[in-house]
Amino acid sequence: MKNPGENLAGVDPLVEIIAHYSRYAHHYEQLVSPLIKLNKKLIHRQPETPNREAFKVAHRLTKEQVVSLLQRYEASEHSTCLSREYGIAKSTLLLLLDEHGVKKRRQPLTASQKRELRELRSTGMSIRRAAERVGTSYGTAQKYFAEIAKV
Repeated sequence: MKNPGENLAGVDPLVEIIAHYSRYAHHYEQLVSPLIKLNKKLIHRQPETPNREAFKVAHRLTKEQVVSLLQRYEASEHSTCLSREYGIAKSTLLLLLDEHGVKKRRQPLTASQKRELRELRSTGMSIRRAAERVGTSYGTAQKYFAEIAKV
C-alpha cells in the first residue's frame, strides 16, 4: 500500500501529520500537491522590481506645470491646495521646492487670526473647526494654543 504522506515532503509539518494519521490522506494529497508544484515554480521565479521611473514627478508633471506650481507657491498660495490641485503629495511638493531652490515659507498667524481663534475656541468650537473658519491649518492653530497654554 502506498504511504499517504509520501508526496507531501516539504509541506507544513501539520499537513504531514494529518496526512499520516488520517484515513482521508489521499484527499489532502490531491489538494496539496498542486500547491507544492506552484510553490516550487514561485520559489525559482525572479521577483519583479517596480519601475521607479514611473513614480518620479517628472513623469507626472510637465515642465510647464512645475514652473506654474512654483510661481503659484511663490505668490503665496497654500502648499496643501497646490498639492491637491496637481495630484501630488504635500511632501512631494516640498521636495520639488527644495530641488528648485525655492525658500519654503512659514505663515505665522496674524494678530486678528489669533484673536479670532481664541474667541471661537472660547465658544466651545473645536480647534479644527476654528482653524478652518480662520483660514489656517489645524497644525498651526494647535501650535498656537500649545504656546499660549505654556504662558
